[in-house]
Amino acid sequence: MLEARAWQVYEMAMERWPDAFDWKLRRQIRGLILADAGDEYIGSGNQAMALLRYGNSLLEWPFNSHQWKTMVRICIKASLKCLKIRL
Repeated sequence: MLEARAWQVYEMAMERWPDAFDWKLRRQIRGLILADAGDEYIGSGNQAMALLRYGNSLLEWPFNSHQWKTMVRICIKASLKCLKIRL
């Protein structure tokens, strides 16, 4: 999966250039990696893992409106799926 490779690149960049990334940029990058992983899970149809990754992404960097919109859309789809099963 691309997520594992993205984390490897992130770790290598942090080791190689530790002073180039402040705390804010590090959190933004971690949030984007998690959001990208969520997109991968959406593409594969795994809504639960997508929801988990997007939730973790928002914990890392809650100031991205696109991630909030995607998270809400996933929650609505999951809720509708649960309602259909129970009906």
